Amino acid sequence: METDFQLIHRYVVEVMDYAEEMANNPSGLAGLSSGFKVIDDMTSGMCAGELIVLVGQSLTSASALALNIAEHVALRERDPVAIFSMRMSGRELARRMLSSLAHTDLQRLRMGTLTADERTRLMAARTELETQYLHVYSAFGLTTNVLRKKLLKLAVTLNSGRLGLLIVDALELIRPTMPRHGELTWDAGATLCHLKFIAQEFQLPVMVLTQFPRAANASHACKPSLNDHPLSEVIGENADVVMVLNLEACDDQNQSHFGRATLKFSKLRDGVAGEVEIGFNRSPLRFSNLSSV
Repeated sequence: METDFQLIHRYVVEVMDYAEEMANNPSGLAGLSSGFKVIDDMTSGMCAGELIVLVGQSLTSASALALNIAEHVALRERDPVAIFSMRMSGRELARRMLSSLAHTDLQRLRMGTLTADERTRLMAARTELETQYLHVYSAFGLTTNVLRKKLLKLAVTLNSGRLGLLIVDALELIRPTMPRHGELTWDAGATLCHLKFIAQEFQLPVMVLTQFPRAANASHACKPSLNDHPLSEVIGENADVVMVLNLEACDDQNQSHFGRATLKFSKLRDGVAGEVEIGFNRSPLRFSNLSSV
């Protein structure tokens, strides 16, 4: 962030230099890859300083996609990822990531009723997750001030001195720094504004998760839009990117093991809103590019 006025010429030079750099960039992405081609095509990558809001039918589906993205950034891009979880313990996060990465049923992993093949896959997943690029902090009722202090402390320990991605799970569970009694919209707006400040201060993309209320899912045939979220106005005002995740409805007995999910980009600050499809595996819940489903 700037501390004083600057001549516009300085920024013109930076923009021109950046355009030249992008012309020679083989990935064609301005930011971090999510691991999902259709998402990267829409966003040009997750850019430093951006606030990304991922809205799911449930926090379970939103966090599953966010963890898949975190996995790609940490294990494939080898950029440090910080996950702040106010819903799950570190052990539960590790269990879900192991299950997802090893393509092993979460319930069988929890109960220990695993086949020999599943144990082999889990050992391979465990080896992959022995990485220096994935950091988890689990606590309930965090404020954004505490979150920022923890990030500053983490950044000092990193060899690069910088983080690649921050994931916050979830917006509803962040404790307001200066709450206004009975004004949830104001509190959420202040929280999102502070998260945007953190994204710019640390020069990294911040992804915050949230979910629709049950009534919105029930009244829109399981495909609600951002307008059905009680905090839609403050989300739209503060976020740079808003993604709405909807999983296709299942047919109870006849449900397929695989499915399609839609990601509606309700807001793209530097692009045109639209909708894309990704694939997902129902058990364990894991998302993928459709070509690999």
